[in-house]
Amino acid sequence: MKINKLTESELTSGKVLSEKNAAFADMLSTLIIDEWEAINGYQGVIQSMKNMKMSQKVIDILQSIMAEEHAHVGELHKVLALINPDSEAQIDHGKEEAEEIIK
Repeated sequence: MKINKLTESELTSGKVLSEKNAAFADMLSTLIIDEWEAINGYQGVIQSMKNMKMSQKVIDILQSIMAEEHAHVGELHKVLALINPDSEAQIDHGKEEAEEIIK
């Protein structure tokens, strides 16, 4: 698949969610899902290792790797917001709704 390069102004203007932006947004969404699946995998392994009283050093390393995966999720969300500003607005709206619920 050949995707034309976007200028920074096209990416950040929020005016264009063209087919190429939509394609990038779909790819980024898939990467975000992949990162969350990795996080879930690390959580499962870490919990099993804790239950089996495995080496804390190994657990610490896995927890560090898992923290990096969380950072990747944040980075990917930022890139997605640059390509599709509506996605960031939708996430912010969801956060606001959650705040209203827990007040």
